[in-house]
Amino acid sequence: MANKIKNLTKRDWSILISLYRYRTFTTPQVHELFFSENKKRDYCWKRMHQLRHDGYIISKPVVENGRKVTHSYFLTAKSIESLHAAGHIEKIAYTKDLRLDGHRMIQAHMVNNLYVQLNKYGYELWDSRQVKAAYELDRNSLIQACLITPDLEKHGVYLLVNDPEEKTVAQIITEIKKHVMIENVIILCKSPEAFDKFERVIKKEEVRIRSSVMCLPLDVGMILFKTMFTAHDIAEVYREYGTINYNVNGLFPYTIMHKGERKYIVELLSQKTKIRKQIMNYNPHEYKRDGKKLIILTWSGFRPDIEREFEKYTHFEYETVAMRYLEHKLEVKRKTLSESPKNVGFK
Repeated sequence: MANKIKNLTKRDWSILISLYRYRTFTTPQVHELFFSENKKRDYCWKRMHQLRHDGYIISKPVVENGRKVTHSYFLTAKSIESLHAAGHIEKIAYTKDLRLDGHRMIQAHMVNNLYVQLNKYGYELWDSRQVKAAYELDRNSLIQACLITPDLEKHGVYLLVNDPEEKTVAQIITEIKKHVMIENVIILCKSPEAFDKFERVIKKEEVRIRSSVMCLPLDVGMILFKTMFTAHDIAEVYREYGTINYNVNGLFPYTIMHKGERKYIVELLSQKTKIRKQIMNYNPHEYKRDGKKLIILTWSGFRPDIEREFEKYTHFEYETVAMRYLEHKLEVKRKTLSESPKNVGFK
């Protein structure tokens, strides 16, 4: 029998607060967030077992292909009352409002994993309840989160795990058009089919979409978020091509001295519709007036289509960014983070 917990530790409180904010985490997610200094999950599992034994949390099995692969944790009435009594939350929620089952639980694991993976890089995440409350959205909205970057930019998030039905694609595009107060939107697709559907529809509808939308495969998006999504990181990549200057009033934020000539430079790795519109607007007439060529950074797989789309824009030049370059940047960042103090104050 597990020993009874006499006093909740700082780490215990952090776990309970996070479960209140995000409703659920799996054992691997709890380990990554709160016990990452312990390479094995033994201590994490034992502590979660103690919290469950003492009535602070419950667990549900997570089943994949007919077999249990991990546990998913939820708060109890006891933990909610304890959080309120300790001043960690302002109002008491009903446990039924924090419980999830089946598809909704698995979907929450996927969305919450954005926070698990990105919080160490300076990101915050609102779950769907907080997003809908903040922007006064309909409770049936399909939006799943709001990702807040280290630069404090807010991005509404739609995460597609499987190949969506056409009506789902249509509903999401309709929501994006309607919710203009959400200035930035990210659509992350785990399946190639989902990405192809959304990429096709967004290109068709982008002139009627006021928000800046980016649609990316989930794995590509995660690497971009970690390596090239803040102004500092983007500028660092631009410096690989020459000396840069920031333009307060320029058509594009940065110019670069490239092969003896001052040019604009912009990334299209993120596929943001806002950037695509800026590129389209820099037509031959605008180039004749301004006089600076434009370097576009893109993926090798996207480059042929982009060059074909802008074949009449002869003042455009293209540079391919290799995925292995960003993966190397990510390894450097990970090493830096691993050498920094972890879970400071957790005991």
